[in-house]
Amino acid sequence: MRILSLKLTDRLCVPLDGMDTDEARQCVDDLYPLVGGFKLGHERIQKQDAGVLTRHIFDAGCWAFWDGKIIDIPETVKNGVSSAAAWPGVSMTNVMCLGGRAMMKSAVEGVSIGCPDLEARPWVLGVTVLTSISPDELLDMIPSEFIHAICEYSRTDKSSFLTSLVCHLAQMAKECGLDGVVASAQETTLIRNRVGPNFKIITPGIRPAGGDANDQKRTTTPTVAIEAGSDVLIVGRPITQPKSGTRADAAKRIVDEIATALG
Repeated sequence: MRILSLKLTDRLCVPLDGMDTDEARQCVDDLYPLVGGFKLGHERIQKQDAGVLTRHIFDAGCWAFWDGKIIDIPETVKNGVSSAAAWPGVSMTNVMCLGGRAMMKSAVEGVSIGCPDLEARPWVLGVTVLTSISPDELLDMIPSEFIHAICEYSRTDKSSFLTSLVCHLAQMAKECGLDGVVASAQETTLIRNRVGPNFKIITPGIRPAGGDANDQKRTTTPTVAIEAGSDVLIVGRPITQPKSGTRADAAKRIVDEIATALG
């Protein structure tokens, strides 16, 4: 098992979705050793090459993030996380916090079953609110009378409802024994203040200054994310589809920015 040390290169994770098997393997080869981790999302995990790519990532000396965003009944989640944890090279996997406490606790059981070695087991992360969801979209999912009651109870307002929910879910994840959360950098400082220094925060939606947001709604730059307290940054298209230069060139710029932010 590839144990995450959070050395400089481990702080950068690149998604391999949207590529065929050969291109994904080439992407790993292009970016090693600048990039420590590679993410396999729903699309990738459901393909027959998921195991092949995970082995290739592991053999290259990198780690894999199985980004399944599992949400189901507790027993199913336990079995799913156990399967992910058993793969050599998988150092992170995740579940949706909205599945509830029993489900998150089952995920912790599952990772221990799949990888009994406590020192080597993957991190289990909780996904708070997807970075593709804006505050207005979140409010649209919830009946207005519920929002009003919640805001009255928590003494907050609608504009900060999303942030309050993210922080609450992060606290739940910690209480259930998860290793960290996946959350936007816009909430990272508040999460860090709430859960303390040792809880991991993985941040997607990272875009270099001036970069396109694409389908992300809550984006930020590498510098802002690291300074806010993020541990690992997930950077996709700015590296895999650079506007100029090679993938390695794009990755080096991000790594250099992370190094500067870390001081």
